[in-house]
Amino acid sequence: MRFKLLHVLLPILFVFLSLSSAFATSQVGDFSESDTPTTVTREDVELFINNITPEEYKIRPEQREMVKELKTLIRKKKKLTFHEVASVIDKYNPPTEKADLVSAQDSEEQENQYIALQQQFRVIDALAKEYYDYYKLHGKFPDDKELQSVGMRSVSTSDALKVLQGLGISYTEKQLAARLAVLGSLASLDGPMPVGDFIALLSGCVIFGYDVVSKYNNTATALANDIGKTEGRTYIKIVSDTIAISATTAEQIRKGNRHFIASLNYGGAGGIIVGNPITLNAAQLRAKNSQDTFSTRRTYAEQVVTIQGYSKLWESAHINTNYGFKPNNLPHWHLYKSNGEKIPAHHFHPWKDL
Repeated sequence: MRFKLLHVLLPILFVFLSLSSAFATSQVGDFSESDTPTTVTREDVELFINNITPEEYKIRPEQREMVKELKTLIRKKKKLTFHEVASVIDKYNPPTEKADLVSAQDSEEQENQYIALQQQFRVIDALAKEYYDYYKLHGKFPDDKELQSVGMRSVSTSDALKVLQGLGISYTEKQLAARLAVLGSLASLDGPMPVGDFIALLSGCVIFGYDVVSKYNNTATALANDIGKTEGRTYIKIVSDTIAISATTAEQIRKGNRHFIASLNYGGAGGIIVGNPITLNAAQLRAKNSQDTFSTRRTYAEQVVTIQGYSKLWESAHINTNYGFKPNNLPHWHLYKSNGEKIPAHHFHPWKDL
């Protein structure tokens, strides 16, 4: 099976996704041999080959020789074992890294930062709901004295507002709440636009959720033009492309696709770039080839690194990094060799299962 390349590759934003489960500490453990595929189809290998991106070839040009050898292999043999395909990939693998395990404390600190930011987003969304409801009743936005939430909470939203400032948008808390109320009405939502979705539209990040994405898709032109008029014309194309790719991705997930090719987004607020859907076997071949993947659930991402003779490591999202504050980053799995060396690739999943 072959998939057409997506017209746009966009980073996935995590801030609008809620935490799915209690914190799990990072640890390395062995996988069950029964979870490792024994055979792969020609279609799996072709899917793996066809989804090596130009950027990945540029970084590792030796992959072209790997592809030639794999194509020769699938021409000669009708039945392929996972081991013989993986053996070809291993010949061209980049150097592995010495294991640098993230401590449970460090991972918990990263997750606590995410939880704190989510709390700030909930405060903004609650205030925006007040603005939305008041406007529906009175045809105008409320004065400060008519707002129930102002002065009744101690949570600062400064970090959440800084995320927007990083995109070149400066709003006070009240200005942002009013803006979200307007956009929610424009998008035919039953309330204000969630602040996470607003950030996603401005930063070109895929939005998940088939129902809400359908509403954005139905009002895409109006949303893009309104945001272009208010936040700046440079956002018109970004918003249009974001909604289009979100609709495509939502439809692919609705059809049951679980795994996608992916790569890190080092710019801006971080996150990942997500591309074509692939099979589990093709995703495992990418893992062996030190290439990133994205899966729609944590357990699905774990399947990608479930390979005989290897170990696993789960890590929370790295938000404070050597490259700066990256609030878009996602939790992920790593694949480790039996000697403890890490294969330098990430196998991402959202905070909340899709």
